[in-house]
Amino acid sequence: MSEAQQIKTGRATTIVDIVKDWLPVATVVAGAVWALVTFFAHEKEQSATLNRQDEAAQKARSFEVRRPFLDQQLKLYIEVASVGGFLVTHKPSEAAWQEKNVRFAQLYWSELSIVESKGVENAMVALGQALFNYQKTGEEAQRMGAETATLDLAHAIRADLDTIWKSN
Repeated sequence: MSEAQQIKTGRATTIVDIVKDWLPVATVVAGAVWALVTFFAHEKEQSATLNRQDEAAQKARSFEVRRPFLDQQLKLYIEVASVGGFLVTHKPSEAAWQEKNVRFAQLYWSELSIVESKGVENAMVALGQALFNYQKTGEEAQRMGAETATLDLAHAIRADLDTIWKSN
């Protein structure tokens, strides 16, 4: 064998020896790095899961605290929609109409004012004006205007409830 071949063979043997010597160390280091990466990824995922669970629990607690208010709001919304429906389907000359109109005014000026959203408030103002015009004239056109205002109120209530229940 020539001297050049011996040098090449010596280098090849040296490289093979180095690889043989360092391969176990490199394997241990690579395994440790992989284990650390896996551990930290799992910790991050677990932390994110706990955060999501905490947020959901906080949202549920917040909803439960607000529930009495929301129940009262729903009750009043249903009542005012019912009163409005009655008023547009009966004549102002009826005694029952006068009683329901008084209840509408009570809701308008006090109870509903506590729980209503701005959209429901605007619809109540419009319905109040339409009912006043209907009571004043008793004309079919005014009744139809009150019907439209009653529907607008119902839609405002539904929109408000959709917003509330979707956010909880």
